[in-house]
Amino acid sequence: GKLRWGRSEGCSFVYGGVDQWDTVAFKTSANVWKRYTCTEEEMDSGDELYGCSYDNRMSSVCNIKTYNSNNPAKRDRSCVRDPVTLAMKCANNTNIPAIPTEFKSLSSTARGGYSSAMDYAPVRVGYWNCMGEPLSLRAREAPQVHES
Repeated sequence: GKLRWGRSEGCSFVYGGVDQWDTVAFKTSANVWKRYTCTEEEMDSGDELYGCSYDNRMSSVCNIKTYNSNNPAKRDRSCVRDPVTLAMKCANNTNIPAIPTEFKSLSSTARGGYSSAMDYAPVRVGYWNCMGEPLSLRAREAPQVHES
């Protein structure tokens, strides 16, 4: 199998920052949905956005987290590669408890995605496979349990 994340997106996707992940999944006259990340403008209320994964194979959720002294960013040093020269630039995070300035993709460095491995980008994470086998007959006939 092939790795689908970032497939055919080019070198700037791999070496650049979150701002290079701006591939449009689809748009309407009022909204634009990005394929890999979500934005604060998309959030109706709260810090979760439900939709489809970047490859439309899974239902997904995109979470935005607020970083503060109670929930500090875990990365105290960050490195980014210039997408043109490919030179690596590393720096200490002078914004702790917020995320490193280099990874700011939202309105404030106090807000970002959950994973330092994803450079704090608010990414769409799949949680339910839409491409799997249909429910078995046994599962379809099982009684529904509702919490009260």
